[in-house]
Parts: sequence; C-alpha cells; structure tokens
Amino acid sequence: ECRLRNLSYVAPIYIRMSLSVDGKPIVSNERVYVGDIPVLVKSQLCPLRRMTPEELMSIGEDPMDPGGHFIINGSERVIVAIEDLAPNRVLITMKEGDKTPQFSAVILSSSYGRQSKVEITYKSGSPIRVFFSRIYKGIPLIIMLRALGMTKDSDIVNFVSNRPDVQELLAPSFLEAEGVETPQDALKYIGNRVAFGYAEEYRVQRAEQMIDNIFLLHIGTTSDSRYKKAIFLCDMVGKLLEASLGIRKPSDKDHYGNKRLKLEAPLLMELYRMAFMKLIRDIKYQLERIIATRQPISISTFVRPGIVNDLVMHAFSTGNWPGGRVGVTQLLNRTNYLATIGHLRRV
Repeated sequence: ECRLRNLSYVAPIYIRMSLSVDGKPIVSNERVYVGDIPVLVKSQLCPLRRMTPEELMSIGEDPMDPGGHFIINGSERVIVAIEDLAPNRVLITMKEGDKTPQFSAVILSSSYGRQSKVEITYKSGSPIRVFFSRIYKGIPLIIMLRALGMTKDSDIVNFVSNRPDVQELLAPSFLEAEGVETPQDALKYIGNRVAFGYAEEYRVQRAEQMIDNIFLLHIGTTSDSRYKKAIFLCDMVGKLLEASLGIRKPSDKDHYGNKRLKLEAPLLMELYRMAFMKLIRDIKYQLERIIATRQPISISTFVRPGIVNDLVMHAFSTGNWPGGRVGVTQLLNRTNYLATIGHLRRV
C-alpha cells in the first residue's frame, strides 16, 4: 500500500515525559508522540515477516523478495553499509619526513555516539606531543600526564615501557616539561592553551572539562577516570616509541581488523541523536516561553513531532546524513533479482 500510494512505511515513536518546576511535579508520565521511525521491510516489526509464501502472494508481495529496504514516499530505499576505521583502537602510522620519519599514534575515541580523535606525534630526538580537540600546537606529553594526576617520573617511565632503550627516548619530553610538577600547574598550562585571555579560574575549569569530556572519552567522562586515561596514554606512547625503534610494525590501515562496517543501527543512531537534540532544544524554548505565564500545561502541546520527522525523512529521501555524508541511502536497484541482492549487500 505504501508503494502504491507514495506513503512512507513508518512506525510512531512514543516517549513518556514528566515535567517538574522547582522540584514540584506538574505533569507525570504523559505519553507523547515525538515522531516516526522508518520500518525495515521484513524486520521484526514488519508483518510480512510472519506470513507464509501463500499469504504473501495473496496480498501481492513476492515471496522471494528478501526485504532489507525502507519505503520512503513510495520509493524503495536501501542503506548501504559504510566502511569506517575502528573506534577505540590505537593505530600507529609513520610519515616519511625530510630527514627523520614522523611517527604518530591515533585513536578515534568514541562512546554513546560521541567521537573525538586523539593523536600523539613523535620525531626522533624531539619531545612527544599530544593533540586532541582544537589544540593545534599540541600539549607536551609529560604536562598532559601531570594534568591527569600522574606526577611521579618513575611511574611515567615504567608505565610507558620496561625496556631501557625505549625509556631513554622520553628524555627530551621530560626536559620540555621542566617547572611543571603538580596537576594544578599542568591544568593552568593547558588552560592557557584552550581558553587564552580569560580569568585563571575559568581557564583551569575549561582545561578540566576538556580532559574529562573530550580526551579519551571512551575510558570515562568523570574526574575519577583521569588516572586510567594517564595509564592508557602511557601505553599508547610505549607502542609509538617501540614502532620508532623498529621493535613493532606500524598498523595496517587497510587490514579488516582495523575497520568496522556501519549498517542501519549505528547510522540511524547518529541520525536520531541529531533529531532528538533538535527536539529537546525546541521543547526547552517553548517551555521557557510558557512557564512565565504560569498556565496549566500538558506536555504534548509543546512537542512538535515535525522536528524529528522532517530531519529523518529528509535524510532518508536525499541520502544526505548529518556530518556531511552523502549517498547513505540509495534507490533500490530492481533491474532484476540479482541486482537487488547485490545492492542490498554492497559496502
């Protein structure tokens, strides 16, 4: 029916919402419609899944059709699997420089759909630098470790490696961080880099925020996980220095162990994360306007399902995903049976 009438094959999403003002509950557990989610043909939600071939033929469906596509405004669309570098894995790469090669260890730290990249660079004889977020010059490794609470030099050296030849390579890094001994000093130093020109209190606060929320966020986003992050950072540096000495080979970026295939679930998660953030911003704005007038409230009047629907349907019908990806959904190729199956399995 959706194919014939140019409708979208979707299911509604309901959320239970409660509202309290100054700790007093005003509305509790109201069931609110927030938008739709496209249903994959022949998935658990789809009634075709439970039909026999005879029943399928009687309603005009092809029993041999594998499903696995969505119907958006009457056209059949496929989400094509996307190949991506594996998150939360340390990859060591080597760039051939003019005289000395530059080694770097990169990790795409991701957790609950948020992602941030951390990179450590090293050139023979020079100090090690840590790059993350929008820090362009990099932060000296030892200062970063001090900020994470690892203040003993012996600890740092032993966590990086137990090989004397690797430990020696840390000397220039220690020299660079001279005079910064306590976590407070280190946080001030980082704060000067990330929030230059603000009050000192704010700079330290900003540095702490970045270390907790952006730096290696898959290990944790509270201040308790800082020491764990320091140990992890030392481990990365150990791998980096071993690679520079030729003890360890650089990672192969094309190896399938270092890749992941993103199918419908992670891609839809990205999309709905954006949509719900937009929705929450809108609800916030609506409620701030009404709360001043103190009128009796029912939540559903302030939730505009159009916000989620427009974003999702637009992404599905054009194939343009948030984050600048294009061609994520494509028109299902129905030239013949084999073309369809080939299209559903494409990467």
